[in-house]
Amino acid sequence: MCGVLNYKEFLKNFFRNFQKKPLNMMLRFSKKAILKNLNFINTNDELTEKGAIAASISHNPGALIIGKLIKNDSMVNMTIDQSAAILSLFVCPKSTSKKLCQKTSMAIRVAMDILKKINEDEKNMDISNKQMLKVDFCSLMFRKVQDVVREKSISEVIDKSEVYAAILLKTMKDIKKLAEKMINTLNSKYKNHFKHLIDVIAESIKEDVTLSD
Repeated sequence: MCGVLNYKEFLKNFFRNFQKKPLNMMLRFSKKAILKNLNFINTNDELTEKGAIAASISHNPGALIIGKLIKNDSMVNMTIDQSAAILSLFVCPKSTSKKLCQKTSMAIRVAMDILKKINEDEKNMDISNKQMLKVDFCSLMFRKVQDVVREKSISEVIDKSEVYAAILLKTMKDIKKLAEKMINTLNSKYKNHFKHLIDVIAESIKEDVTLSD
């Protein structure tokens, strides 16, 4: 859990994929206003509960979006495969067009709607296109992750390509790590959901002895 005492460190990490300006520039200008608008910090520049959750996964360029999804209950109301798949959007090494992704799943559209709102805030605060939050959505990996957690075996889902198999397994393990981080900061309602997700993923990847944890 990220507390008020290390708030500046949180802010620095939170935006390292957002922009590369010095921390004092971030604090002085509009990035701080976006955090307030999203209710990640309060009027005293202290982390809110929502901000603390985002901070716990702030190694991820989509932390703003994931934090928002968690706090409005979107992810808890999804099925386990949808939750796993939406997390895969932020760990997948490949990306496809946003237009294609929009057609793939309701969960992707929800994430994209949140990203759009964040970008609108940025535009209103005169943040340049280069500095805006960008997330690479991957509809292909999204589908594959959904198939795996629907209890199909990995061998039934993946291509015969060893490279593709490794990417999928790495993605599944990264999702598991994200879920593990989340249950350290969330209340029981959220914890139960993500514990279930971790169990399902652990079962899915155990068949591969060489790549599973």
